[in-house]
Amino acid sequence: MELNFSFIDLLKVIDEEPIFMVMWAAFGVFFTIFLLMIPMYIFKKLGISAYFETAFGILTGAILISWITGFISQMILLFSDVSGIRMLLIWIIMFVTYLMFCIFNKKTILKWINEHSSVKKKK
Repeated sequence: MELNFSFIDLLKVIDEEPIFMVMWAAFGVFFTIFLLMIPMYIFKKLGISAYFETAFGILTGAILISWITGFISQMILLFSDVSGIRMLLIWIIMFVTYLMFCIFNKKTILKWINEHSSVKKKK
């Protein structure tokens, strides 16, 4: 009996063609942000966005940070002839690190955003 698992096939393709990791770091991140905005829009229409607004903001911020640094690092790794699996693991570790940073420093990040916001609240 043979195990047919498409994730393993995906890993083989990434290992054979590491350019797919660079393409993910460049374009896939924006697709992910778009997919996250769909449930946020639905929650906002239902009136329950207040519960998830901060979580979506933190996740979107971590994704944006990983997009900038991830694309640059993936390009460097591609030109250094690093295997696709290693590039994938490096990108995942970078994303998890940025996500944990954003989670643990949520109050400071939100305070900084409120201080530097271009739209000032009326008193």
